[in-house]
Amino acid sequence: MKKYLAFILCIIMAFSLCACKGGDEPPHLPEESSSSKEPESERGQGKLVINGNEIDASFTVYQTYAELPLIAVLEGLGYVISWQSNTQAFVAGLTSTYTINLTDKTFKNESNGKNVLPLYGNSNYKCEVVERDIIVDDVTLYEIMTSIGHPVTLALDYDTLTVKIDNK
Repeated sequence: MKKYLAFILCIIMAFSLCACKGGDEPPHLPEESSSSKEPESERGQGKLVINGNEIDASFTVYQTYAELPLIAVLEGLGYVISWQSNTQAFVAGLTSTYTINLTDKTFKNESNGKNVLPLYGNSNYKCEVVERDIIVDDVTLYEIMTSIGHPVTLALDYDTLTVKIDNK
């Protein structure tokens, strides 16, 4: 009887822990309006070079990372962006087409509907809609490009505030 009672108590404890954890709730979303990166570590406006060509884009380089405009990077890599409205665009890629929806903060593959933008995470990534672009940190950009089948090499020169992106 004692073993049976101990077993029942263990099951009740396990269910209690699951209920406290939140079960199926999604992880906490980072704040949209504020960056988790410390602004006092800012170095300045950077220079973007994609496949050897300097791209006219405004972005900021910090002490340990850069915040980059996804649309400008995609265009610099040869993707064609066709804006359907102020918040929605079609992106013609090398092998697939995508839809960007700034209102929903999505960058979806048209063939499978998969959103390649990170929705959940922690303070170690940046993915923010600003005006008519999506600003991502360099690591997030690398992950996005890899997930859409277009891996790139990315190098940051903190002395010259230059970000170089090249096709792999």
